[in-house]
Amino acid sequence: MDDFPTQHDDEQRLVRAAQHDPQQFRPVFQRFHPRVFAYVASRVGSPDDAEDITAEVFLRVVEGLGKFQDRGPGSFAGWVFRIAYHEVVRHAGRVKNRPAVPLDALPDLPSHDLSPEDAAQQHDRTRTVRAALAGLTPRQQEMVTLRYYGGLRNKEIADVLGLDERTVAATLSRALGQLRALLTETPEAATALQETDPWT
Repeated sequence: MDDFPTQHDDEQRLVRAAQHDPQQFRPVFQRFHPRVFAYVASRVGSPDDAEDITAEVFLRVVEGLGKFQDRGPGSFAGWVFRIAYHEVVRHAGRVKNRPAVPLDALPDLPSHDLSPEDAAQQHDRTRTVRAALAGLTPRQQEMVTLRYYGGLRNKEIADVLGLDERTVAATLSRALGQLRALLTETPEAATALQETDPWT
């Protein structure tokens, strides 16, 4: 069963608490920081830059939190990642010709309640998916990183990029199909994308 509405209720409670009392922002930060940092680090030139940009993202989130209006499930995540997306674009305009982050330098997705063995297996699957991302177009990479590193759904990705949800769905479908084809080139990677994508 999809627990998106339940997640929204919990998220809405945390956001409202933070809007009324800035001291209550920590739970919101703790929930979104790993995802935002993972997304930003996948798009910029160095882990140090990713840390700086992520800090700027959350500064802007704090500054704008009082004006945020909940518009249903996914609206807060879409808002946070829209800020992150624009900060990444702003960074790209300042820094030209900088090499991409080495695949091994990118952070893993959060591993909640995983045993050491399961966490190691997730790490291996994550590296496999990262390597395959290079075979996608820039737009496909943007959508996949928002989905895979940011954990966003199609509607949230559409909000971030200012696109129609159907366009996102179609582009992601093609991108994920290409990724699966690339991943099946090695037997051990055959199910990597399905196992690491939380929304498939």
